[in-house]
Amino acid sequence: MLVASAALGGACKSGDNGNDKKAVEDAVRAMFAAYTEKDVDGFIAAFTDKGLAELFSVSEEQVADVKAQLPEFIGQVALVLRGFSNTEVTGDKATTEGETESEGVIAVDRLTLMKDGDAWKIDGYEGYAASPEIPGGYTTVEMSVNEFAFGFIRNEVSTGKIAFHVTNVGKQTHEVPLFKLPEGFDLDQAIQTQAKSGQGFGGDLEIVGRVEIKPGTETNMVFLNELEPGKYALVCFFPDTEDPDQTPHALKGMKAEFELQ
Repeated sequence: MLVASAALGGACKSGDNGNDKKAVEDAVRAMFAAYTEKDVDGFIAAFTDKGLAELFSVSEEQVADVKAQLPEFIGQVALVLRGFSNTEVTGDKATTEGETESEGVIAVDRLTLMKDGDAWKIDGYEGYAASPEIPGGYTTVEMSVNEFAFGFIRNEVSTGKIAFHVTNVGKQTHEVPLFKLPEGFDLDQAIQTQAKSGQGFGGDLEIVGRVEIKPGTETNMVFLNELEPGKYALVCFFPDTEDPDQTPHALKGMKAEFELQ
């Protein structure tokens, strides 16, 4: 989900419709700026109802509730807009991919826009739509996820600059959040408590990075900050879509811990 404190920037493409491409990218920049400035009206104006529904993973019938709740959380989580790629304009439709720094990782989101009069509005959103490149100097660790486990070789994870190359070999969408654990933290107890309350881990844990990954896809999870010595955990709280009770994946064993010296 886009939650933004944007460093406004990015390069537009040149070409016959270079002005249109710049206008599309400027519309996305303006959305980021509105979020940063906690400008609820400006943020809403950047989207169609369909675009807001896709951004927040709700139905269009629920968009009115999202708009009402925006003042409670707009601008709270930092996100940096690094730039654009693959901006294409065809008539009154456009797509662009925005590379961001969010939730501790580099992510690439795809936005669809439509022209409304003289203005471009965001009409569709796909998070983690493309895989970012792994910069030089990083150690890459292969990871597979499925129902219900994280598969990787713990000895391959080290301190310093790390990236996970994540492949979802399962049939459900999974989240891959990496937490740094304080000394004496009881992960199993915390998972049970979270599952009952639905409130997450709260301020007990530092989230190092997080991505979501659809079945049959792969992505690079590039951590913005170097991993330091300490204990870490991966936990997927997405609901089991095959389970009538929608039991969180973590309660079915989708968790892993490791320690870095």
